[in-house]
Amino acid sequence: MNILPLIISLILIFSFFTNVLFVKNKNSTLISISYSGYMKAKRDAMNNYQKELYNLVDGKTKKNINVNNNRILSNSENNKTRIPSPLNAKINITSLFIDNNQDLYNLLKNLIKNLYQDQNFYKKNLEVYLLNNLIDEAKLFLKDEKNSIIDLSLAKLKLKDENLQNIFYKILKGTKFYDSKNNIGFPSILDYIEIRSHKNVNVPIIDASFEVLSIIFNEKIANDILEKQKVYPVKNLYKEDVINLASRSGFKAKDSHLRYLDFSNSNFNPNKIIVGIDINSGIKVQKKLIK
Repeated sequence: MNILPLIISLILIFSFFTNVLFVKNKNSTLISISYSGYMKAKRDAMNNYQKELYNLVDGKTKKNINVNNNRILSNSENNKTRIPSPLNAKINITSLFIDNNQDLYNLLKNLIKNLYQDQNFYKKNLEVYLLNNLIDEAKLFLKDEKNSIIDLSLAKLKLKDENLQNIFYKILKGTKFYDSKNNIGFPSILDYIEIRSHKNVNVPIIDASFEVLSIIFNEKIANDILEKQKVYPVKNLYKEDVINLASRSGFKAKDSHLRYLDFSNSNFNPNKIIVGIDINSGIKVQKKLIK
């Protein structure tokens, strides 16, 4: 009796179950890491939220006071770090639909590619095809005299290409878990762009996200700026400082890109959103501060 087929069958069955167990264990590990990162980011967001809430109740800017001739430092002076709010620093894309702004178009191409090129729905030049279709639909919407830029919403634009519409929906929604380091999930594009009624609204550099800074500069300079964002009070992030920072790294910043940044170093935020971040996984959790 030839038992070779039986042995081969057993080996195949064993290989199959080994592979299934390996994939299951890998997925379980990645989910565990993502969940742990999410919980840490959520806890960080809650802690930051409570600090901001305390500052609002205690007074936006405490003055120094003297008690028994002992100087007591205000809360802001004791806290030597600040918490950037990247969700308050989105790129205003209004001029893309009104002025056919080519510089903005190129920045958005890079942003979309950087954010989604590792996803299975990404195809070569997706960013070009998507942007061209969005511009066409937005212009068609604005052509109607009853509509204005205030009424325009990316979420309401319906693309003619059904497959592209499905991809656009995914990009708008993002995933519940987003872990860039382990390539789990992806963010919503709405975390980085917005449509304002006025086209000349710039991104405050003191709150700009790594993703936005990376398309204007490069990853190294983006990380350098992120470190400076944490300094309280904010300093050394004026235009001349940032240009010098880029020059020291051998990078020449384009004036056409720099004009999208607000270098005022102002801490004013009319609708502040608190962000919690897990440094290890890169997962972010947001919470709106109700004033």
